[in-house]
Amino acid sequence: MKLLLAIQRKLLVNVALSAVALPLFGVPALLVALFGLWLMLRASSIGITLVGYLAILAAWPFDPDRFEWAVLPWIALAWAAGAVRLFRLDRRLRIPLGLLTGALVVGYLLQESTGLFYRGWRIAYVPPTGAFTEMLPLLSRLPANTVLASDGEALVWLYTRRTTVPFYVYGYRDGQWVRPTPAKHRAYLERMGVTHVLLTGFGGGSDEELNALLGAYPGWLKAVYVWPSGKALFQVNR
Repeated sequence: MKLLLAIQRKLLVNVALSAVALPLFGVPALLVALFGLWLMLRASSIGITLVGYLAILAAWPFDPDRFEWAVLPWIALAWAAGAVRLFRLDRRLRIPLGLLTGALVVGYLLQESTGLFYRGWRIAYVPPTGAFTEMLPLLSRLPANTVLASDGEALVWLYTRRTTVPFYVYGYRDGQWVRPTPAKHRAYLERMGVTHVLLTGFGGGSDEELNALLGAYPGWLKAVYVWPSGKALFQVNR
């Protein structure tokens, strides 16, 4: 039951139903989707793949929206298969199915039109781009063999072309975030050959891990530059 409720909340509600503010449609929509998945399991290997994929999303500790879009056509086909079969099986279900389909379609269109109107896709790249504008002059002067550990490692590599590894590392166990001890974190950074640590502010919790390292090993990281916005570059003292 917990798995099913997680799928309902993370998939149906996030994609469509949240926009119409009618959570009472959630359970019926989930039941139709499950019926459609059962039909798809009997007819195609896509059903097996989709069930496994949704189970992973339900247990995934992060917001799964970005991963839902990859299989959204399959999900829509499964739901449509369930709705069409129920529509043919019982005439009394035609009006409820019509209302449910309308709610999903309207909710999805509202969600998409809102994102297009406010240009929601810009949120993902505008702040990082502006942040790197002030950091690039200094970062571009670093030696070519620099190895940067950063909380925004993908963007740092994209903008600087310096070898970059993740600074913010963590695990997920028993529903809780698990961070490494300062000793394990330092061992990881040394194993990667890190020469500099760049704190950009894009990785939640990276400041806490940095403070733990600074407290456990005074002098190991030397502040090279601190930007007015709070971003900082440290050099590793070997």
